[in-house]
Amino acid sequence: MNNQELQTGDIIGTYYTVIKKLSNGAFGHTYLATNAQNLDQNCLIKHLHPNTSDPNQLQFCQQLFKREAETLQKLARNNPNIPLLIAYFVENGEFYLVQEYIEGHTLTNELKPGQKLPEEEVIELITELLEIVAYLHNNEVIHRDIKPENIMRRSSLTGSKGDLILIDFGAVKK
Repeated sequence: MNNQELQTGDIIGTYYTVIKKLSNGAFGHTYLATNAQNLDQNCLIKHLHPNTSDPNQLQFCQQLFKREAETLQKLARNNPNIPLLIAYFVENGEFYLVQEYIEGHTLTNELKPGQKLPEEEVIELITELLEIVAYLHNNEVIHRDIKPENIMRRSSLTGSKGDLILIDFGAVKK
């Protein structure tokens, strides 16, 4: 495994061209990219690179990768609050998930320490989030990492609040 960060202009999986790096995570990075198969829509590349050369650990990481991909694939088909999985593959020993890019912001932008939200907003937020969690549980999936950083608010063209989108299914359990 080369564990190299992707650079602007890098092409991954034949179709995906990196535009810019979005974030660092414990097991990899995320990037904004274009999709040559659908130039009208950007996508998100999740580049997973475990920091190990132990074959047992690599096999475990590959199982987690496959579980996340299969879970996203199954759940996103019937729920707009889960990002669509476009592709997943292994290239040069590196793991890649390509999914819908969610235009918006995380709930950390809305939930400021010490700032109280009106009761109606809290009820609306919790209700919307519980509907997503109920959908997961009805499909026998436990997310295990629900936190403001893993909840996106989709941008809305109408000026109203956009839908909540639950992201980062790397710790899911069936």
